[in-house]
Amino acid sequence: MAYPRVVPGSLVLGFHLATPAELVPGAFGLHEPRADAPAVAVGALALVCLPGLGFDATGARLGSGRGYYDATLADAAGPVRVGLAFSCQLVARVPSAAHDVPVHHILTEAGARSASPR
Repeated sequence: MAYPRVVPGSLVLGFHLATPAELVPGAFGLHEPRADAPAVAVGALALVCLPGLGFDATGARLGSGRGYYDATLADAAGPVRVGLAFSCQLVARVPSAAHDVPVHHILTEAGARSASPR
């Protein structure tokens, strides 16, 4: 499985092959692959799961504010994007800007739904 890794000095995440046991503490205290783990191009990924603080029905996502996933997934031809959330994180409207990359689907404990772009 490929996991994201913060690349120092860049907003574009690196994706690397690793097992959960191989993940190490990294940026922001999150566990991520080591820098020397085999790299995987974003375009080679079929699906990317995105965390978020909130999502709306259009697939807009409120992240943590640094824009790592937006910068990484800016190419519209990239992988299917799935937002992972609890149903209480689904809101009527998430503010979004032109550079924000929406998710295609949202998965919660109550089920999955496809986003309906604006």
